[in-house]
Amino acid sequence: MEAKELRIGNCIDFNGMLCVIEEIDGQGVVVDIAESQENEWIDLFQFTPIHLTEEWLVKLGFEKSDSLSNCTKTTNGYKFDFAGGEVLYLDSVRLKHIKYVHQLQNLYFALTGEELTIKS
Repeated sequence: MEAKELRIGNCIDFNGMLCVIEEIDGQGVVVDIAESQENEWIDLFQFTPIHLTEEWLVKLGFEKSDSLSNCTKTTNGYKFDFAGGEVLYLDSVRLKHIKYVHQLQNLYFALTGEELTIKS
């Protein structure tokens, strides 16, 4: 993963722990480790992206459809619709394959101006 793919607030995985990026430099990131509430600097090669799953979509505020195998979220006039795992439709137009949580967070922010964060 490259630093240019990341933004402050992105969720990543470090040794099986959920981390939220607090700072970014060319070599690594400073993260808030959710389990320990501690900040730690991590080299870019030490963490991995989080695969986008139905569970993650729900954590990010998407609603699971009862009749279809998709998750949706409507905000600022946009309807985000994930079908078949990683295909994103925006207002019924197929956009792209999204594989990772940070990719969805970045696209969501670019389109809405709002952060996509984990819902409590």
